[in-house]
Amino acid sequence: MFTINSEALEILAEMQKDRTRDTDFLTICSSGTGCGGPLLKIELRTPLDDDILQEVAGFSFHIRRDIHDRLDGAVIKGTETFWGKKLKIDNGTPCL
Repeated sequence: MFTINSEALEILAEMQKDRTRDTDFLTICSSGTGCGGPLLKIELRTPLDDDILQEVAGFSFHIRRDIHDRLDGAVIKGTETFWGKKLKIDNGTPCL
C-alpha cells in the first residue's frame, strides 16, 4: 500500500480533470532504472490486461504488475519545480 500527500492529491485531481481520452487512466509505471531500482512515475495511459487496480484516497490507479511490489510503503508527493507542479514517487529505495 502507498500513501499520497495533499499536494499530490491536487495534481492527481487536475490530471483526472484534464484527461482527453476516455481510454486513459491514472497509471503507475516505470520510466527506466536508476541506481536504486526502477524509476516510477504516474501518467494517464491505456491500461494493460495484467495491471493491478488499486484505489487509494479516492483515486483508482492501474499499476504495472512488475513494479507493484516496489510501492509498499511508498509516498506519492506533489512538488513545485522550475517546470511547474510534478509528482514524485518516493519508495525509500536509496542509491547505494
